[in-house]
Amino acid sequence: MNIENFYQALDNFFMEKKIDKAELFLKDTLSEAEAAEDFGLIIVACNELGGLYRVLSRYDEGMPLYEKALESLRRIGDAESENYATTLINYATILSMSGRHEEVLDKYKEVVRILMRQCFSAGSFR
Repeated sequence: MNIENFYQALDNFFMEKKIDKAELFLKDTLSEAEAAEDFGLIIVACNELGGLYRVLSRYDEGMPLYEKALESLRRIGDAESENYATTLINYATILSMSGRHEEVLDKYKEVVRILMRQCFSAGSFR
């Protein structure tokens, strides 16, 4: 499945308020992506399912998904990217919401380091 079709299907579930079907769709997509070793889709599915669990206050289910997304980003050599920083923000947010505040500051420091490097890299004028 390509990313555009993925988001179109997911958006339809949310517009129709079919949260249970969205969750099943995300789980199925993640399983298929893992079987195909499609790291891009693994990252997207983990972030979206983690976000769903965050909104539903199912923090213990969401945290491992963000960890898997971060590991997948590292595996494809994307550990210094904006995508990694964004996923790290999502992870830090769910850690904070679950009461694991002592871990959050280090995550945000890493985000700042990555984004500062991105801002001041050659040719970047953000």
